[in-house]
Amino acid sequence: MEETQLLRTIIFLLSLLLFSGPVSAQDGDAWLREALKLKQEGWGDRVSPVLGDMRRPATPLIAFVSFSMPEKSLKAILEQVDSVGGAVVLRGLVNNSFRDTAAVVAGLAGENGPGFGVDPRLFDKYGVTGVPVFVVPVGDGFDKIGGNMSLGAALEAMVNEGEHPEAARRLLEKLRGVSR
Repeated sequence: MEETQLLRTIIFLLSLLLFSGPVSAQDGDAWLREALKLKQEGWGDRVSPVLGDMRRPATPLIAFVSFSMPEKSLKAILEQVDSVGGAVVLRGLVNNSFRDTAAVVAGLAGENGPGFGVDPRLFDKYGVTGVPVFVVPVGDGFDKIGGNMSLGAALEAMVNEGEHPEAARRLLEKLRGVSR
């Protein structure tokens, strides 16, 4: 794997990790220790912007996945979620290693494609116990649906049965606009 591709994937992973607000090294999160280690190992300024603020903007959609899912399903979810500006989240790292995780992500997403975030706290926050699960956060609430389905099918179900149908409708319209 080319160093540039690996670096892009690692930076993307690091930026997606910062989903739940401010975090400090005292939190004991393994991912933060790994990010700091990467910075110390010479990844330098390429990691620094991510470590500066330790925040990530809100996302309109979160897809919870696992590398145990079929590769075809993971690629489809990556593409669909990226098209609506959402995030794809894993519970943990491959072999507890950013480098191993980045290598797997790069194989799925390609050099310039979307990537995965790693944040077990989000699994707890939204009560996700199996995958795939799609969540549309709205203020302090959210709609959630799980099962082997496309993002379009998940959003249609949220439009018809969710507590926040307008948020799901906007995402569905965006998804359909991109996929036409």
